[in-house]
Amino acid sequence: MAFYRNYNQKEDIIISYLNELFEEYSKQILGWQKIDNYESLLLYFSYFRKHERLITNLIHSNLENLILERGIEYFHWLSHQSISKKSYSPIKERYTIEFIAGGLFKVLLEWAKSGMKESNEDIAKLVCDIINT
Repeated sequence: MAFYRNYNQKEDIIISYLNELFEEYSKQILGWQKIDNYESLLLYFSYFRKHERLITNLIHSNLENLILERGIEYFHWLSHQSISKKSYSPIKERYTIEFIAGGLFKVLLEWAKSGMKESNEDIAKLVCDIINT
């Protein structure tokens, strides 16, 4: 009965858990005084490697979009929390976050589907190289 009192559907439990994960990840990112692209990507992939089983289960349950939805929300939140040297218009900021969150989500899924064979460092460097191309 407590389940139905606190959650409307089963996905709400997963969303709540993903919110906790992204909050923890956000605290780690904000804990850095200065972080470059490679370091932030390394932190992202290192953090989510710890949750490989959850990601794999969400993929098998066709619920992987929950990761994307939470990621976009938290990247928007992080953008407003951090002081960035880049000053974007609100429109450019919104689309930049959507683009980055979507790309990271797809790389995370592909990496998980392939068994996360690449090291955290290798996948972070690969994505960093793509960004800087």
